[in-house]
Amino acid sequence: VYLEIHRSTNGGNSSQVIASNAMINDSANFIAPFTLDPNNENRMLGGARQLWVSDNVKAGTPTWASRKGNNPGDSAISAIAVATGNSDIIYVGHNDGSIYKTSDGTLASPSWSQVATNAMPQRTVLRIAVDPLNTDIVYASFKGYNSNNLWKSINGGASWASASGSGLNGIPPAPIRGIAIHQEISGYVYVGTEVGVFTSEDGGSTWSIENDGPANVSVDELVWGDSNT
Repeated sequence: VYLEIHRSTNGGNSSQVIASNAMINDSANFIAPFTLDPNNENRMLGGARQLWVSDNVKAGTPTWASRKGNNPGDSAISAIAVATGNSDIIYVGHNDGSIYKTSDGTLASPSWSQVATNAMPQRTVLRIAVDPLNTDIVYASFKGYNSNNLWKSINGGASWASASGSGLNGIPPAPIRGIAIHQEISGYVYVGTEVGVFTSEDGGSTWSIENDGPANVSVDELVWGDSNT
């Protein structure tokens, strides 16, 4: 919590804090986002008011550096995504609904640009997912019991459109905390909401309840184990 990241090297029997004091004191959310780079198991990213990155997270004492300064208004980072196949492409979402992107994220001082539009919800970004087969396709989900909580870009964040569907073919108005994209089929997308898992086979145009998964329960995380599960 508050980005006080713990690491275990013995299967969870014990752990130690590997976050730096600067990270822990950076006013992170109570449930703060952190993720391993999918292309580099030694690289971890964590979000507070700043984006903190370690390039030696397996070291005895990892070193951390800020790779994105404070967001205007000190809105904490609430979501992080690194593109599969390209560690330079990073998206971060904030509590105020803003989303930023960099295409040179492995540099010591990456350049960032805001990519969220005013038409998108001005609510906490809960999850960002980049298509593993096409880095131009990005999904972002939002907090709140509102419709249109899932948005999609097909041009690397230059423009966005709702991917929540509508009516009986839409995602219910509930927070979306998990997004998983099929590793071999771009159009297959799954979301975890407070009322269960929903699936789309057409890139978010239409949705249906996932009958093979959990019942209508809150789902906080969706992860692919391999190309089939």
